[in-house]
Amino acid sequence: MSGTAPFFVRSAMPADIAVIKNLLHESWQATYGPTYGEEKIRNISQLWHTQPRLLAQLDTPHSEFVVADDGTSIGGMGYAVMVGESDAHLKQLYVAPHLKGRGIGSQLLVETEGAFPQAKRVILEVEPENAQAIAFYESHGYSPYGRSEGDGGEFDMPALKMAKPLDGWDL
Repeated sequence: MSGTAPFFVRSAMPADIAVIKNLLHESWQATYGPTYGEEKIRNISQLWHTQPRLLAQLDTPHSEFVVADDGTSIGGMGYAVMVGESDAHLKQLYVAPHLKGRGIGSQLLVETEGAFPQAKRVILEVEPENAQAIAFYESHGYSPYGRSEGDGGEFDMPALKMAKPLDGWDL
């Protein structure tokens, strides 16, 4: 039965992209739908979570694109990329809503953090109203360091910026 076996983290593959796309849409609807409405989330998903865009992430230099797999289904995904000489930017970390609380997000986070031995810190942005995600990141050593009030563009979403120093580095 899907979802009962333990999940393991592995590199994402082209064959995973359709499932990842659906997982992202489901996660965004569950997490952000109540705040932004279904239409806005659908529009964002149609722009940001396309198969060509996700496939391009697989080939991005200096990046890590992973999934949590139990042998029959994908329960989460993570994507990070090195920016500059010292920062790894965690751009995506999502777990299927029905699987939250099982440690999948922690597994994905540990894997993405460890993929950048040259990084001095990991940075990320989280929606300021997403208390569950903020608590998750804080429990893993992340601290807020700033805010963005959105870019004024079509989706104009604010963000809380968070960072975590890696192994011996001080921020």
